[in-house]
Amino acid sequence: MSKVLAFLPILFLSAASIFAQTTNAPLLIGRVSVNQTHIAFAYAGKIWLVERSGGTARRLNNAGAENNPAFSPDGKTIAFSRWNGGDFDIYISPATGGEAKRLTFQGEDDLPVAWTPDGQAVVFESTRDEEGVTRLHKVAANGGALAESLPLPQAFQGSFSPDGKQIAYNPRTGFGEWRYYRGGSTAPIYIADLQNGAIEKLPNQNYNDRFPMWLGDKIYTVSDRTGVFNLFSIDRKTKQAKQLTTFDGQGIRTAAATSDAIVFVQNGRLNLFDLATNQSKIINVSVSPDTSELKPKTVPAMRFLESISPSASGDKLAFGARGEVLIFDAANGDTKNLTNTSGAAERYPTIAPDGKSVAYFSDETGEYALHVRSLENDSVKKISIEKQPSFYRELAWSPDSKKFVFSDRQLNLWLADVEKGAATKVDASGYSAQENWSANFSPDSRFLTYAKRLKNRAGTIYIRDLANNKNIQITNGVAHAELPVFDANGKYLYFVSSPNAGTSEFEWGVLNGVLANPLIVRRVHALILAKDTPSLLLPNNQPNPDAKPNEAASNTKIDFENLQRRFVDLPLPLRDYSQILARRAGKFFLVASESPNTPGDVSVQNSRVIYSFDAAQPSKIEKFVEGVGGYELTRDGSKLLYQKERDWFLVSTDAAPKADEGKLNLQKMEVRVNPAEEWRQMFHESMRIMRDWFYDPNYHGQNLAALEREYAAYLPTVTRRGDLNALMRQMLGHVSVSHLGVGGGDTAPQGGGGGRAGLLGADYKIENGKIRFVKVYRSTSFASSNGSFSAPLDQAGVDVRTGDYLLEANGQKIETNKNLYSYFENTIGKPTKIVVSSDANGNNPRTFTVYPAAGENRLRRANWAEENRKKVEQMSGGKLGYIFIEGYSGEGIMNAIRGLTGYADRAGIIVDQRFNGGGITPDYLIEWMQRKPLYFYHFRGGDDIATPVNPAPPVKVMLINEWNGSAAETGAFMFQLGKVGKIVGKRTYGGGIGPYFFTPRLVDGGQIQLPNRAAYNPNGSSWGIENIGVAPDYDVEITPQDFMAGRDTQIEKAVEVAMAEIARLKPNPPKLPIFPTHPAVKTTSGNDSFVLPIPGSSFPITDTKIESTPKPIADGKFADYVGQFETPMGLLTFQQEGEKFVGISPEGERIELAPDAAAKDKFAAQTASVQLIFERDASGKVTGLTIIIPSGKELKGKRVK
Repeated sequence: MSKVLAFLPILFLSAASIFAQTTNAPLLIGRVSVNQTHIAFAYAGKIWLVERSGGTARRLNNAGAENNPAFSPDGKTIAFSRWNGGDFDIYISPATGGEAKRLTFQGEDDLPVAWTPDGQAVVFESTRDEEGVTRLHKVAANGGALAESLPLPQAFQGSFSPDGKQIAYNPRTGFGEWRYYRGGSTAPIYIADLQNGAIEKLPNQNYNDRFPMWLGDKIYTVSDRTGVFNLFSIDRKTKQAKQLTTFDGQGIRTAAATSDAIVFVQNGRLNLFDLATNQSKIINVSVSPDTSELKPKTVPAMRFLESISPSASGDKLAFGARGEVLIFDAANGDTKNLTNTSGAAERYPTIAPDGKSVAYFSDETGEYALHVRSLENDSVKKISIEKQPSFYRELAWSPDSKKFVFSDRQLNLWLADVEKGAATKVDASGYSAQENWSANFSPDSRFLTYAKRLKNRAGTIYIRDLANNKNIQITNGVAHAELPVFDANGKYLYFVSSPNAGTSEFEWGVLNGVLANPLIVRRVHALILAKDTPSLLLPNNQPNPDAKPNEAASNTKIDFENLQRRFVDLPLPLRDYSQILARRAGKFFLVASESPNTPGDVSVQNSRVIYSFDAAQPSKIEKFVEGVGGYELTRDGSKLLYQKERDWFLVSTDAAPKADEGKLNLQKMEVRVNPAEEWRQMFHESMRIMRDWFYDPNYHGQNLAALEREYAAYLPTVTRRGDLNALMRQMLGHVSVSHLGVGGGDTAPQGGGGGRAGLLGADYKIENGKIRFVKVYRSTSFASSNGSFSAPLDQAGVDVRTGDYLLEANGQKIETNKNLYSYFENTIGKPTKIVVSSDANGNNPRTFTVYPAAGENRLRRANWAEENRKKVEQMSGGKLGYIFIEGYSGEGIMNAIRGLTGYADRAGIIVDQRFNGGGITPDYLIEWMQRKPLYFYHFRGGDDIATPVNPAPPVKVMLINEWNGSAAETGAFMFQLGKVGKIVGKRTYGGGIGPYFFTPRLVDGGQIQLPNRAAYNPNGSSWGIENIGVAPDYDVEITPQDFMAGRDTQIEKAVEVAMAEIARLKPNPPKLPIFPTHPAVKTTSGNDSFVLPIPGSSFPITDTKIESTPKPIADGKFADYVGQFETPMGLLTFQQEGEKFVGISPEGERIELAPDAAAKDKFAAQTASVQLIFERDASGKVTGLTIIIPSGKELKGKRVK
């Protein structure tokens, strides 16, 4: 057994053993509640009840995943949330058990937090009425048509005063498992008067006071003011806080109260705090959860594919899937699992060129090592790589099957010798995102080539002389070069260079790079390895017949002296080449990343195209296959393995494949999984990922080994894959950092019945015994602040107005004693008939067919933004523009660009990025807003134009709030540091440390998002905005009173600040200089009218014989091409004149065309760097042409005459 894993508890596989162990082992308990006799708690996706004295817990019911129990004031009823296939809805059930009643139907998570003191309604959290904004709502326990929102702008948790007139609540809540959180979303306690909106803020020095519980004259809370969450009481009169528990390490996770006691969860155990004695005790509990997810099972391998690699000839394929090594026989479709180790991860299997063994990385000891398994007798040779192992990838064999190269997490390149069983470092990079070394061997295994990034991020080609253990730099390290590959003929090395790739390749989303990406071009080069080897090209760029690239040399010879003089620029079109694959001698595949037809759409991914290339015709490439995902070439170059959508194909490289040619049937590939063993491996791997990837090698002072041991105690009571994610999230969360995430994996469905309700995009109230529309949300257009959104009730032919009554839905009369949304269950996107009337009695009814939406929050946000735009323009008298940036992704960025250009003539702009959670770092937009006119152009007609073009308005004010995170607050920080303008709102949440480059997935597809980059102030004073946030210049909070009055005080302040700045700035319009006046020519007459002379009239006209253009020949050697072709350049005419072949442009310009000696139907312009390739149909007739202009762009033409 692994020494590292030995201490981890074995996961017990039966319900009986779980039952027997839970009195000692901690439980992953969720939310809790307590009444006079029982404790209710969420565990393993169910609600459980146990007596306050402890003992055996019983399950409340068995339907779907459930959480967030809340006892009613009399303790007889429990409210909870149940999963309904798309969201959590509110249910209530008798505390003694029985059928549950559904109270909410809307398509957002509804999570109960309390009951009203009279027990008539359940109070719950939801984002149901504004995108990203959590508020408290209440729904009648006996049902009813509508839930009612509490008059709080945003709220989490909550506890009523005994008379129900006030509520203690959190206006913010912190962030998940982020311990010691101190950013802009810390959780204070406010007390609000629900009648007039007046608030009292309990003392808080930027810490988190969660789960307010109002009992008598005290408010109890779970607070981290000492660094660890403990129970405190706050006296309502003195405002003094008293610490009631003193836990260290793992603090209190959740709590709930009744009149005499508080139940809380600490270290995986229930505790009951007696309010009379101020003492707590652990409540021992036994549970019998569903353990079906722990049963061994068979899963489809392709669903969990990590890597795929063909053998030298393609007769076998090695799959790395679900942590196993599988060998697939391409001839008969049989599959063999070589490893069968659920408790270990095997990754990146690669078959040796001689077909006798397969190499892969295995963590069977708890750390990764290199394994070489014989395919003949199944023996395994294990190669330990280093004393402190890391994570390894990019495994590639040498052609002689004696060595392989691979890279590690520490930015090192390694070479392993199979016979010696040892690995040595080849090189190391200082570039943080050195993820792809592109390492490969010469055909005789004598040399190794690779590309390494230098300090300037420029890729640089190296060759390692393996006999002399010497690395030789080939390119200069200034011009970006990458993707080296040896020709199978052993005579040439190919690679690509790019003049502008450095503008884009940052390995994470930076807007300048994203916008530059479609402009990237790379050129293909050849390096002549030996000084006596002929060049591929003659001086006129024609193929050199002496090169004979399709003939292989007996061995690879490299003359390193004067290598730089033997680079050859291949005359191939410029493209964004991403890989060169060596096929056979002189033959390659070039993989290109090609932008869509609209490269400006940053949300559209590039397409991958594979082109074939023959060095004997070095100016020609042909499309082999397009729309490709993954791909691999066999070692002998005879077959190409590629992915298209979800299918994989194995095809000959001799000709472009036809549709579905070579399609592999991989659906029968399966892996047998023991979940208990696999979960234990993933648990350990999550901590290894933290160890190897976290930006701080000291892990914020945490002892990772101790943490792993502490949280491993939970493993015996983990019975669901989703709960394993929660456990890893808690464990890793001890480092206290932003952007930490754990999710995904082979989780089971959460079950639950009931359908999702379609939404109409409206607010309602009950009036005159009917449902009345209070507000109908309207569709927004392309020109709106947040772009186009379609509203179900604002379509052609639908006329529903604010104030109308909703009478029927799909033939059912709407009753106010039934939840309104239940009438629209399962109607999303379906034609639904509604009947409305302006009269509650139903007079003059109107019937419309509408299509309810799955969600309406973004429509509400779009309407909100449009109302803000109108408000800003009205308040400023049209002097200010309003830009709303919902997120720094495609849509938000385009909205920002549209606003910056559209409001260029305004005196100022309000940039509203409230609720923006991040996306692409908006450096380009910040630079734009800093742009000022330096120069102007004047025209005879029209306005003058400033340069740099599109300068921003002189006054800029940014709106932020506590929900700005990641790239959004980075944008606010740059706005502040760059002194672009003033900032109004609330401090941002403080997420400045985030993910950067590759981190491995868990074997079942789960993902650990680990922060491995951190911004910092270069003077060493701080880590930027991490756990602090960006503080506004004007701190403005929207209070409940503002909210009740419909005021947005943040926008009001932003307009006030902007208008004051406009008034302060002195207008500085450009001054047009005086037009120059030069000395005039003296005239002899004041008469301004005269007759223009006739040109040439001073001389007699003579007859001169001008040599005429030769008459076109219709049946010469270029007859196939003679004719007219319609192209994007206009109508082009081609004709033969004597021995010459001539092209004539629409303007009449004549260009002589020279045929390409090596390629039929290909011509080059004699006076321009343009190539023409004529195309023939199946009968051989020329019907079209392709024009390749100097930029590499291809223009298509069609023969019309």
